[in-house]
Amino acid sequence: MANVSAALNRTQFTTKDMESLAQYAHKTRSEYCMGCAHICESTVNANIPISDIMRYLMYWRSYDDRNRAVGFFNNIPKEMRSHMGNQDYSQAEKMCPQQMPISKLIREAVTELS
Repeated sequence: MANVSAALNRTQFTTKDMESLAQYAHKTRSEYCMGCAHICESTVNANIPISDIMRYLMYWRSYDDRNRAVGFFNNIPKEMRSHMGNQDYSQAEKMCPQQMPISKLIREAVTELS
């Protein structure tokens, strides 16, 4: 409901407001996956669904919905989950437009959502 209310709000932002929002978005970009899987996933040979895993972490960390995150994460084949924490994501991190710490986040997902 809060999102609908915000979307219907016709309040005009000032230039300063827009600049402040842009600065905040830039500073926090490493916490938000844009879902551009074609960029990061093509750099890892193991066919790991990086953007999906980032979304599952968002369910847990941002929406406090751990059950949903765990449920989706555990739909990834067990064999894939068992080796995804040991992959090299350095190239994916270099390519990520959001500059997300992909290696750290994948390891967190493996540890916290398995």
